[in-house]
Amino acid sequence: MGRVSLIAVSVLMGAALATSPSLSAQDARKTARAVHIEGSAPTVDGILEDEAWDSSVPIRDFIQKVPLEGEEPSVATEVRLLYDSDALYVAARMYHPDPANIRTTLTRRDGQSDAERIVIALDTYLDRRTAYTFGVSAAGVRFDAYHPEDSDASESRFDPVWAARVQIDDQGWTAEMRIPFTQLRFNATDAQRWGLEISRFLPGRNEEIQWVLIPRESAGFASNFGDLEGIEGIRASRRI
Repeated sequence: MGRVSLIAVSVLMGAALATSPSLSAQDARKTARAVHIEGSAPTVDGILEDEAWDSSVPIRDFIQKVPLEGEEPSVATEVRLLYDSDALYVAARMYHPDPANIRTTLTRRDGQSDAERIVIALDTYLDRRTAYTFGVSAAGVRFDAYHPEDSDASESRFDPVWAARVQIDDQGWTAEMRIPFTQLRFNATDAQRWGLEISRFLPGRNEEIQWVLIPRESAGFASNFGDLEGIEGIRASRRI
């Protein structure tokens, strides 16, 4: 093969690598941080006034998925993450221009409705294939699922013990969650790095927003997640 041909092949290979979805997705992954609680853990009551939240790092860079994929959301969302030796804590502030019209349809646990909801997804093995989801609606209805095959399809056998509370106020609504580490499986390493996705659903506005945009035509789920770092010194449990 001549020198010109070798140069051409090198250029083509470089272009292919540069446009590889897996490589580009990995390079562009968002990162969030969970902060260790030094004092008292927050009370899970949906009121985001505990001092512990003052040290957390807010996540605000959400993207619209529906109806205008890739655009700015019509409303703001803010999520914070803390942890102690026992659990991951989530605080979420969902702003809404008309709190009186926030949909709060009641269902049983894991039931489907048109209520607004916030969902946290965790790929605790960072295998880019499996994930746990924990969500709560503006009515306070909890739902959870395990996703085994890089898909938003879920297994019904997952029934974890965890807590969530919500409040509606003049800015919209808030949620707090406590997810015990005993309800998760993860690698037995000192420094944890997990996959993370956060989604908010507003059926009344026909809108879905995400922290990491997963395109509607994408076949994957956990493989698209961003990364959660900061969790250290927790013990893996055999219970699930």
